[in-house]
Amino acid sequence: EAPDGSAARAATPSRKTRSVGTLFRDFVAFYGGFDAKREAVSVRSGRRAAPSLRLPLHVVLREDGVASGVAPSIEDPFEPSRNLAAGMSEHGLARWREELARAASLLSCGGEGASLAELLEPWSPPEQADAQAEQSLQ
Repeated sequence: EAPDGSAARAATPSRKTRSVGTLFRDFVAFYGGFDAKREAVSVRSGRRAAPSLRLPLHVVLREDGVASGVAPSIEDPFEPSRNLAAGMSEHGLARWREELARAASLLSCGGEGASLAELLEPWSPPEQADAQAEQSLQ
């Protein structure tokens, strides 16, 4: 080991050597616990923090005009006052939450996690999935 401890650092997996699976699990954990009312994602600064006053919150409205939630605030790294989630609809926000919950559930399956095929299984609306299941039974 060198006096500066470089051998010890080399033996410890760095952020740069994490597997894709670990990065995905971290992504799901990060966004699954994300408080869209109080936090923003800033790729430029590499951290989560309170949203800048320049970054507008995107309040998601139901079809009747009533607020249904707040979309994540994701700062555009090239235009910091632009929220990349500003176009998220009520349906999109609900799907975002459902998919994060599904991924978290699959990743925690008995501590082993899910296969890549399970994680990448295409989503279809519940009514279509029910119809497809009925057709496969016939």
